[in-house]
Amino acid sequence: MIAAFDRGGYRPPRSAQQQNWSGTLPVSENIEKLDFHHFDGLVGQTFRIGGYESELKELREGPETPPRFRRQFTLIFRVPPDFPFVSETLPVTHPQIGTHDLFVNKIIGWEEEFDLQVVFN
Repeated sequence: MIAAFDRGGYRPPRSAQQQNWSGTLPVSENIEKLDFHHFDGLVGQTFRIGGYESELKELREGPETPPRFRRQFTLIFRVPPDFPFVSETLPVTHPQIGTHDLFVNKIIGWEEEFDLQVVFN
């Protein structure tokens, strides 16, 4: 089970009404159901991560996993140069997936710029 954490410890997931979102995929309550296919058509689109606009640059699918587990995948975001976070749990928002508190990690991109990585495993 995946839990949402912040600096104060466990925080219960927000409801769709609290997030003011009315998409087809229920929000944080179903984070464990998010998979590669939810993000497949979103490469190149803008997400909000910790209050900053970030473009989903790449979607990487991981190795095969046993059927009872979600297949691993990674999201790579292009973040603005002033993106202040290095590694922490932040709200990640997009109209098609809602808002989810995800652990993000800053990584060095190909052109000596920083990218942001979110790993689902």
